[in-house]
Amino acid sequence: MGCLWVARVIHYDLTVAEACAWQWWLAVSPYWYKRDGPVYVDKSQSDGDYYESKMLWGIGNFSRFIRPGMERVIVYRSDNATPDDTVYDLMVSGYYKADDGIVVVVFVNWAYEDKPIDLNFLGAEVTYLIPYVTRGYSLDRDNLTAYSALSLGDTIAIPARSIVTIVGLPKNPIDCNKDGKLDFGDFTILAAHWLETKCAQCSGADLSGNGQVDLDDIAILAENWLTFPGFVAYWALDETEGNIAHDIAGGNNGTVNGGPIWRPTGGKLYGALEFDGIDDYISTPFVLNPATGPFSVFAWIKGGAPGQVLISQTNGTGAIWLGKDSSQGKLLTALTDSVLFTLPLVSGFVITDSDWHHVGVVWDGSRRHLYVDGAEVANDNNALRKLLSSDGGLHIGAGKTLDAAEFWSGLIDDVRIYDRAVRP
Repeated sequence: MGCLWVARVIHYDLTVAEACAWQWWLAVSPYWYKRDGPVYVDKSQSDGDYYESKMLWGIGNFSRFIRPGMERVIVYRSDNATPDDTVYDLMVSGYYKADDGIVVVVFVNWAYEDKPIDLNFLGAEVTYLIPYVTRGYSLDRDNLTAYSALSLGDTIAIPARSIVTIVGLPKNPIDCNKDGKLDFGDFTILAAHWLETKCAQCSGADLSGNGQVDLDDIAILAENWLTFPGFVAYWALDETEGNIAHDIAGGNNGTVNGGPIWRPTGGKLYGALEFDGIDDYISTPFVLNPATGPFSVFAWIKGGAPGQVLISQTNGTGAIWLGKDSSQGKLLTALTDSVLFTLPLVSGFVITDSDWHHVGVVWDGSRRHLYVDGAEVANDNNALRKLLSSDGGLHIGAGKTLDAAEFWSGLIDDVRIYDRAVRP
């Protein structure tokens, strides 16, 4: 019996038969009989080995998170699908524990295509989400794998032929105002709710969870001061001189090459860096491997000509993360999986004017998405399998081989990389 088959049985036993408990009687098996055990062992060997099955991880999407004291709650679907409609499609069930405010939502996607979903929680103080994913037939990928935290409002792609558990947590112990960094904005929220005793009225300011905004919360904020939750790297480009572009979210400081001009008051957000289109660029150490999972890249730009590259990776095929096509200057990404899509994803949006534009690429684990000024301007119609792996550093303002035609001419500001799929 396959992993998805068992997950579907569990789903309908809980949601249609309304079972209050579910057990798998055989935990360990030496026989490999019709995949009857979550764990297998070598038969009649005192020094034998043990082997986990995909079914183990599939059952774990339920058993690890639906804990004693939880109650199943009604899930309202915007597509109004009935249980009969979802047998070969997307199944969903929800569970809630009022004592600690944790919400668990389990998706079983039987379909052969990804399913985008948006979650709304009524009557629960959920502030962020952690997805756990089981998919594929190989044991070397996504075995109840925890992906990076998501924010409310993020569209979540439930992969084809997968089981995904979303754990909604009632408070985020960092980033009270959800602006991506811990600073005086968060301190202001703490001060505004000082000594309040009801968590529901604290607007996320009760960091310690002790039911009151007090010195414990100040200590947590101080411990994490000026960190950036969810960020892999963040080059604000607000320096006034020198050849270092500081990564204020981590340790990936960039080296400024060619002598671009710092513009301390000329950026979209404070300062920016002006590139001459001849030999100016920033080189960084390794930041992120596109093959490891969802991620997002955003930056503010002003200028740039057709064929020029905003961000590239120095190793791997399809190394242009963000750039412009050579004919008209349309935003594109050349991140590829080399199987279904070996061509760049090109938007219809031309960005060669003299205005500031916020541009980005998001890889949600199965599709590429391009954004300009907060709007999605291109995405893949079909799901990709996996982006090509790369362990190279980044070039900001140049292609991976420093080809003369790819150097950026214009301003770049506020380059951010997240370890999750986000919407601007």
